[in-house]
Amino acid sequence: MHSLGEKMSSAEQIKNSLAANAEKVDTFISEFLFDGSPKVLYEAVKHIIESGGKRLRPYLTVKTCELFGGSSERAIPFASAMEMLHNFTLIHDDVMDHDELRRGKPTVHKKFGTPMAI
Repeated sequence: MHSLGEKMSSAEQIKNSLAANAEKVDTFISEFLFDGSPKVLYEAVKHIIESGGKRLRPYLTVKTCELFGGSSERAIPFASAMEMLHNFTLIHDDVMDHDELRRGKPTVHKKFGTPMAI
């Protein structure tokens, strides 16, 4: 890490901010979307979310809200919705392209079947 006299670079600050925001978004999504019925549907959702990603879209959503004077905490549900929408497009893309891996893990349609992915 850094000694007390050193400052973090802008890139390190952004990286840390991205990670902190991603954690908030992932927590929000897991609290609201990982327990439901049918269980296999929620397992498929959990699979794509837990496979990682930069969470850039939620970060930009929060920062845009802050830019206009809004609260970052109030923006988290909207940022989470952006992440869910983005992940849906990734699942759709994987189905259409017949991809077998996403972020080094089996795609949703490979693990749970195409009907479940759709």
